[in-house]
Amino acid sequence: MLSILITLCTLIFSLPSWSVDRTLILKSPENQYVLHRKNKTWVSETCLKSKCQALNPAKGKNKNPSTSQWASHPAAAFCEQNQGKYITASRPTGDQDGLCIFPDKSFILGWDFFYLNRQKK
Repeated sequence: MLSILITLCTLIFSLPSWSVDRTLILKSPENQYVLHRKNKTWVSETCLKSKCQALNPAKGKNKNPSTSQWASHPAAAFCEQNQGKYITASRPTGDQDGLCIFPDKSFILGWDFFYLNRQKK
C-alpha cells in the first residue's frame, strides 16, 4: 500500500514537468509550423531569439480588440487587421488551431495574439 502511495505521489509531483512541453507542431496542407512556449504564448522560434512582428504590440485603430467588435471570428479578424495572415493548421491529435503569420515570417497562435493585445480592464 505504501509503495502505491509513493508511486502515486511521484506521478502527481512529476506532472508539472510533463506540462512544461516547450514545442507544439502544427501542420497545414502547405507547411509544418513548430511553435515554442514563451511566457504564456506559443510563437515561432525567431521570436525566442530576437524581436518579431508576432510579439509587437498591435497597431492601428483597433489595437485593443474586444469580442463584440469581431463577432464572426475575433482572432482571425484581429490578426489580419494587424498585417497578419490567418491560417488554420492541425495538431497531431487532429485538433485545429489558428495561426497568425506575419510578413517577417514570425507566427503566433491566433488567440494568443488576440489576448496578448486585448485591452486591460
